[in-house]
Amino acid sequence: MKKIFEFHDKLPCYLEELDNGLKVYLIPNQKRSTASANIFVGLGGMDNGYYRDDKFIKVPTGIAHFLEHQLFKQEDGEDIFAFFDRNGASANANTSHTRTRYYFTSSMNFLKNLNKLLSYVNEPYFEVNSVKRESEIILEEYQMYMDSSSEKIFNHLMKNVFHNHPLKIDVIGKKNDIKKITADNLYNMHNYFYSPNNTIIILAGNFDAESSLELIKNIYQNQKPIEIKRPQFLEPESVVKTRAIIEGDNKVPKFMLFYKIPVVKKDLEFYKNLIALNIYNLGLFGKTSEFQVENKIKHLIKNDIFDTWLVDNQLLWYIEGESSQYMLAINKIKKLITTRTISEETFERMKKIMIASYYPLVDKNAALVNNVYYYVSEYGTIFDPIAILNAMDYQEFLKRINTFNLNNSSYVVSKAKNKI
Repeated sequence: MKKIFEFHDKLPCYLEELDNGLKVYLIPNQKRSTASANIFVGLGGMDNGYYRDDKFIKVPTGIAHFLEHQLFKQEDGEDIFAFFDRNGASANANTSHTRTRYYFTSSMNFLKNLNKLLSYVNEPYFEVNSVKRESEIILEEYQMYMDSSSEKIFNHLMKNVFHNHPLKIDVIGKKNDIKKITADNLYNMHNYFYSPNNTIIILAGNFDAESSLELIKNIYQNQKPIEIKRPQFLEPESVVKTRAIIEGDNKVPKFMLFYKIPVVKKDLEFYKNLIALNIYNLGLFGKTSEFQVENKIKHLIKNDIFDTWLVDNQLLWYIEGESSQYMLAINKIKKLITTRTISEETFERMKKIMIASYYPLVDKNAALVNNVYYYVSEYGTIFDPIAILNAMDYQEFLKRINTFNLNNSSYVVSKAKNKI
């Protein structure tokens, strides 16, 4: 177990890497009253095929999400959630475009809960009738998902942004594909993707590092690594469509705007560029920005969100909100974004806000875990954003902002029929 990083409150992060490629990150903090255990598997909604023995195997869309659901089913019929509840823990799982996460947070019985988490993730039981019943449950979830105006806009926009990249495929999958998923499909996916070299475990909070690591090694050390071979996708820098208006049931029109930014290499320099972009985003659209001050007076946009999203080799700067004057709002946002500048005073103020936002992370297990996973999965190491922010001056900021290609964007508006 090797110390690889120290957070700002002198909180250490240790790494243990097994010979089979499993990486275990441990962040013990005896000041916390709870502990969190997290298993991240590199299988997500965009994984709809893989190579085995040089043969391409296509699988139904939505299978990663289906597999996440089905792993909670035990051969002996045990209710996993009831087990965690009895032992002072709260457990859950979720699937994104790129990964599946299984986790729990507990105030007691950490080792017992960890053993259960490791066991059910590594010991699948997929019975034909159970898979069929799960298919019906997920189809109900699919319908609720498709009825959401926000999801409709997001999914439509992803298809307008990406030509070939599987990010345009919904994590939940297509309706007909969900019906096709079988127990054999699930076993094959688990045997391939749930390999130790495609898994990251992160423990954080009040737990004993030595005994927890010993338990993890006992379960994983005899597992063999598998070389994961995914299909490669050539994705143009351009978007498929720059705009679309769709029919929704929302009273006030909703819109979502994506800037599609290609990522050539994810390294320290790119991370510094991304930090500069986030400063710029905060300076333009943060709570104290001129945009928001004016918006409070004119009420142009409601329920607005301005953020960046890095996933796979794609960076999306996304903006969403509600506005009866949606075209005025979108054009105003796009005009602001293309200015490529904020004042030096604003830059320094946004730096302080961002630095302040990083300090509470060590007191929140979930936030700490999410940040560590983000760093190690995207960059292969952990960066110190506070040190990077402190070192960045205004001229460097302007230089880094200008590295981004902001020429490719697309927006989708959802509005009720016959509504302006």
